[in-house]
Amino acid sequence: MGSDKKNDLVKRISVIRERISDLGGFDQFYKYIKASGRGSGFSNSSITYLLKLIEENKNDKRKLDDYNIKVEAFENVLKEYEQSLEVNYNKFLGKNWYLYFFYNRMKSKPKLGRAILSIDNYGKATITNVQDDISTDYQGTFKLINDYILFLDMVGKSEATKIHLKIIVGDEPKELCLGGYISFESQTVFTGSIVLELRMEKRHELSPGHFSYPDLGFQETNKNIIKFLSLKNRNNIKIPKEIYSYNSLARFFESFESDEKTTFFDLSKSIVFLSSPASSLYSPSLHSIKSKAIKEIKTKLENSFGTEANRINVLYPNYYRSEYENGEFPLHNAKREMLENLEILRRTHFYVLMYDSRAVSKSFIELGWALAHCKVILIFYKEGEEFPEAITTLRSTRRLGHIDIQRIKSIEEDKDFIFRKIEFEIKDHLNLI
Repeated sequence: MGSDKKNDLVKRISVIRERISDLGGFDQFYKYIKASGRGSGFSNSSITYLLKLIEENKNDKRKLDDYNIKVEAFENVLKEYEQSLEVNYNKFLGKNWYLYFFYNRMKSKPKLGRAILSIDNYGKATITNVQDDISTDYQGTFKLINDYILFLDMVGKSEATKIHLKIIVGDEPKELCLGGYISFESQTVFTGSIVLELRMEKRHELSPGHFSYPDLGFQETNKNIIKFLSLKNRNNIKIPKEIYSYNSLARFFESFESDEKTTFFDLSKSIVFLSSPASSLYSPSLHSIKSKAIKEIKTKLENSFGTEANRINVLYPNYYRSEYENGEFPLHNAKREMLENLEILRRTHFYVLMYDSRAVSKSFIELGWALAHCKVILIFYKEGEEFPEAITTLRSTRRLGHIDIQRIKSIEEDKDFIFRKIEFEIKDHLNLI
């Protein structure tokens, strides 16, 4: 009879422990105990000690009756704890979110990653991750911190793959939530931003993936989510390994190159900026010939990428300085002010400089901005013209982005070559070939 009583108590304690674990663990449970003013007797060590006493006195019916009272007290407090959590946790149960992040794997260009976060019962959460050879799904627990931050502690295929997420959820689930993650994979720590998008579909109707334009998953994603996550240096940070001294930290900075330019492309907003010097040395007729050739290049590019699936915006700010008039050189046919074009260069993916004049030009100012902001820079310069050596020696780096420099006879004679080169670079960098 005593053995049955003992087994019943052990089984009930096991259920208590498992339930507390489901609800966020003993640390969270004990915080509730302290806040409710109950004092000691309900910690993990207390229940471990109670199990020890039950085993030592398994044949003492009177003591087992006393232990039963303590187990009942545990069960009653646990029930109260569950009820206190229902108010906050019920609003998350059964919910599904798309979890967007900056997806960056070796030997592939950065993309928009999309996983699925599901909360099925108290304290339990799952992440269905991108399906590839490296990524893993995660399972774990969640809890609320200060009633408005969701904390998830998740484990992948093994303890060697972990991820922790903190998401600002507010007082109830909203259509969007922002947060951050820290993951541990292959002895490396990564951190970055995430965006949660609340979905009304059922779990089986959702799908994870990684996308770049013109993938349908990319086009269907809210453009502000894409903009928020696009820069690698803000959203996919790899913490350097094996830095344990001042010297090793110094060596890290010596080899450091900024990842600011590494971003996934939104082709629907991709800008191709065509630039060429305009000089007062040009006669209107010569300028007209050159301008016509550049406009032909512009038209061909627009036609090549003119469908809805492959849309780009080709800009050619047609500056032209005419004869000296009234103390200044007026800008004719200029559709934008200089400063406005510099602001456009902040959002430009492809900058093309066609240099066929010895003019000290606004194009060099634009080139400086392009080096700071653009992902791809193509330079065509005319044979025989004096071209700054500092520019001809520019090379592609992670800091400066992709740079390609070509010599041409003239813009008019080589307009087809220029077009084909620009077209190739656009397709190459936007994963269209």
